[in-house]
Amino acid sequence: MKKFSCILLLSLSAFAYTASADVFDFSYNVFSSSANVQDKASGTITATYDPVHNDYDITAISGTSSAWGALTLLPAGAFEGNDNLLFYPTQPFIDFQGISFTVAGAGDIGTGDVNVFYTGGAYYEDVGDLGHPGTFSISPATSSVPEASSSALLLSVIGAIGATLWRRRKVRPA
Repeated sequence: MKKFSCILLLSLSAFAYTASADVFDFSYNVFSSSANVQDKASGTITATYDPVHNDYDITAISGTSSAWGALTLLPAGAFEGNDNLLFYPTQPFIDFQGISFTVAGAGDIGTGDVNVFYTGGAYYEDVGDLGHPGTFSISPATSSVPEASSSALLLSVIGAIGATLWRRRKVRPA
């Protein structure tokens, strides 16, 4: 019984903090007068909460732009000093450094980098020239998606408990 109690205690302490990826729905609409393009994009942003900094690190973006095509997240610092951070005190928002992604079909060579950021009370889209004002909304999706490592840990703990119970059952005399 002592061994089983230790395994149970360890498994519960392992789940005291489980990382989870939160999913947010987003959409934006911007008109680029220099390119004479109306762009609408929507999709999901996946972000992991960082309790040390009390923000979310954006880890993935999926969706499409009506003007350019599919979106692919760029790493932090890759374009216009983006930090790919999401803040969520009461309503989720993106800061001045913004979130950057590559869009298929944008620019002269078929791909382009875009940074969506917040400044002066409004959101802007920057495609390497002047920022174009637009609207941007983000809200929590209806459910969270557990990270693969959390699921693997849960399965291994369940397996260890099951193996321990199976061995204990086998050892007892009839």
